[in-house]
Amino acid sequence: MKQDNAQKHLRNWLTDKLKERGHGTAALLADYIKVHRNVISKIISPAKGVGPRMIKADELAKMIDFFGEAPPGFTPPLPEPREELFFLYNSLSVEQQAAILALLRAFVRAEKQE
Repeated sequence: MKQDNAQKHLRNWLTDKLKERGHGTAALLADYIKVHRNVISKIISPAKGVGPRMIKADELAKMIDFFGEAPPGFTPPLPEPREELFFLYNSLSVEQQAAILALLRAFVRAEKQE
């Protein structure tokens, strides 16, 4: 898929998701991905004579997180194991984090003794 076609596909997906969620969703999304609210408008409804604003990779990742799904036909890359571990660890409570650290320390000690 060429870049223009890919961006058009993403714009259509974004437009559909915003319509599904209703009024105020564009503002919530803008806040979530930390862009000015008019950026979302420029992506989905470009001004005459000006091309649409392209969706950046980091913005797309946040959009996928915000909507809880990827655009059709889009397969996001799997996170690096360290990134996934970090993400999972940070999603735990303090007590659960302590338990995981204790488990990992015990695992490392056991490996060293073998």
